[in-house]
Amino acid sequence: MNTDFLIIGGGCGGLETAIHLRKLVAHARGQELRNFDVEKTRKAAGMAIPDCGGQTVMVRNGRVLASGRWPLLLRAMVDRRYLKARR
Repeated sequence: MNTDFLIIGGGCGGLETAIHLRKLVAHARGQELRNFDVEKTRKAAGMAIPDCGGQTVMVRNGRVLASGRWPLLLRAMVDRRYLKARR
């Protein structure tokens, strides 16, 4: 049994956790598992808003565009909208 996808904790964000859970359910049902191409998804997204050492920054193409309060606010709004759509 392949257990590399069973480790769900350890810094996974909401999207990664959802992917791990889908893989776990698919495996339990005996379905074929598909690989998730992180780089392809990251490039398609275009912009990232990671939390770097307790400070939220906005990054595009490897360059920091903004840091501080407003990227944190934008990230919170996007997260709220995403979670509301998934309820």
